[in-house]
Amino acid sequence: MKRIGLLLAENGVSVIFLPRYSPDLSPIELAWSKIKSSFCSEQPLQIN
Repeated sequence: MKRIGLLLAENGVSVIFLPRYSPDLSPIELAWSKIKSSFCSEQPLQIN
């Protein structure tokens, strides 16, 4: 891993490490949660 970091640095590439994944920090996860809950609360369509 250090070798890759050195190779990138030699070529002028800066690496930014992101924090670990957390659904609490991702706004899209909150949006999908609301969308899914609204679909689940709907009554099923009855076709006779």
